[in-house]
Amino acid sequence: SSRLRMEDRDAVAALLGFTDPDDLLAEVARAGDDVTWALEMTMRRARQASAARALRVGPRRPTLVPLGHGVHEHDGEAVLGAGADTTDPVLPLRTAVVAARAGLPLSPATLTTLAGCPDLPTPWPPLARELLTDLLGSGDGLRQVWAGLVHAGLVERWLPEWTAVRCRPQHNPVHRHTVDRHLLETVARAAALAGGGRRGDQLPRGPAHTLCPRRAAGRGLS
Repeated sequence: SSRLRMEDRDAVAALLGFTDPDDLLAEVARAGDDVTWALEMTMRRARQASAARALRVGPRRPTLVPLGHGVHEHDGEAVLGAGADTTDPVLPLRTAVVAARAGLPLSPATLTTLAGCPDLPTPWPPLARELLTDLLGSGDGLRQVWAGLVHAGLVERWLPEWTAVRCRPQHNPVHRHTVDRHLLETVARAAALAGGGRRGDQLPRGPAHTLCPRRAAGRGLS
């Protein structure tokens, strides 16, 4: 039941050696994000192990369902096939798009492989820009895939500006999310509003509150 109250924030930050109280809040949010990620990975592995035990069979070949572009579904995760070209700097974006569209998280092993791919050249090739647009327009599947990409360090390699917004606090009490999560939720909701094949970056102009869940209820931005 312990809470860091607004009136105590500056003093606690100073005691912990933070010159900016927002840095304290960002570290707390980042720690919570890491705990959530670790818990989700553990629960996913536990479900997979439980399902395997329920079958009461010995070692078996993995069942791979092709999703396209060398990506497969295996035990509720998106995984790379054995022939993936890990020297291709576009591979992480392509794999992320396939996983997000399938509504599947990227497996930890696949994330490790993708993190080892070379950086994209500067400027990005047109294909990479199109794939990023497709990823951001993938809707609800974006959230879990993006979380994996963040924890693998890929998002900050693609978008160095992400470092400045990751886990940053918002002080208006009507804000539900940290800055990075706010951006992600806005993009996911934009994709849902686009519908019908229209790209999220080509949404018609309309009331801003349609992208913000709490403003829609008359309570300000999300």
